[in-house]
Amino acid sequence: MKYMGSKRWQLQNGLGRQLRKVVRPGDSFVDLFAGSGSVSWFVATQLDASVTAVDLQNYAAALSGSVIERTRRLDADRLIKSWIEPVRLAETSMQSAIEQEREFRTGSLSRSAVETIRSIAAEQSQPFVRAYGGHYFSLEQSSQIQQLRDTLPTRKPDSRVCLAALVSAASRCSASPGHTAQPFQPTEKALPHIQSIWNRDLLDEVELALRGIACQHATRSGRALVGDANSYAETLNGGEVVFVDPPYSAAQYSRFYHVLEGIAVGGFRSVSGAGRSPALTARRRSDFSTVSGARTAFAELLSTLGSKRCRVIVTFPQSRASNGVSGEEVAELAREWFDVDTSVSSASFSTLGGNGEGRSARHRTNEMIITMFPK
Repeated sequence: MKYMGSKRWQLQNGLGRQLRKVVRPGDSFVDLFAGSGSVSWFVATQLDASVTAVDLQNYAAALSGSVIERTRRLDADRLIKSWIEPVRLAETSMQSAIEQEREFRTGSLSRSAVETIRSIAAEQSQPFVRAYGGHYFSLEQSSQIQQLRDTLPTRKPDSRVCLAALVSAASRCSASPGHTAQPFQPTEKALPHIQSIWNRDLLDEVELALRGIACQHATRSGRALVGDANSYAETLNGGEVVFVDPPYSAAQYSRFYHVLEGIAVGGFRSVSGAGRSPALTARRRSDFSTVSGARTAFAELLSTLGSKRCRVIVTFPQSRASNGVSGEEVAELAREWFDVDTSVSSASFSTLGGNGEGRSARHRTNEMIITMFPK
């Protein structure tokens, strides 16, 4: 899935090697900012550790939990037959509108066509269609998201795996940059991108994601939780291996992934604005994404983990990030409680969509891997 700070690439560029050095068979491993779940999946499937994944966002818990909470493969064909195929075969009350939209999408999509689709979506009773149709997703895609969300299996692990597949597919089919802060607007330059993404078969994407998730499982059963990193750290027993990959941005991550969060929680009461976002009160907030609070939050977290005598791995940009903290500062803070080892690797991060001119969608930066052992 599209994710601004995904660790997938870095797992192949130093982080995976360091995790293998620090994590021992049978360890309890805690991923305090689980995000897309890449690190939790890696440790759970390859390092024979019991993983707890923690994140403020429900969609992140769904992604991590879809693998780390299982110790057996799931039958993807069974879930496709019982969950996806009924949606593929169903006709909805929106069928005539969807047929009209398909005609728009097979030609050269225009601004007026997008505005017509948005007007149709705004009149629908289905929450996901009304909120996101004609913006992030086509009418057809948003209707399928609604149907799949309404018919999710009710029991774990099926419910976790299916929801994770839906979130992943929605990310792939979102007509937006590498996040969902705002959709592409129907400008001359963006219209071909909107058309291309709206023509993606969402059900095929869900099936592909489902097959990729269902075949993976943990070696030891773990759990995924929605919660605050600092608060959860206080509950640790002591001696755990803790991975810390907090936000680097001074903007709240809940701003960038509210659509995925909406899918995870079953929809928001209302959305508004160009981003089709919920009210601020419906979005989670992290002190790590504030210039005024990030350094203090880091110090408090490291103090707690130091007192618990945890082994800790932190990843953070070497130079100062927009939340006012640098990896060098984190390493210096940690030396009060830990013996610290650092290394640097090159990584690629989202610039929150770029601007198509002076700023590309991604840029390369030096990322520190800071390993801490209790004194």
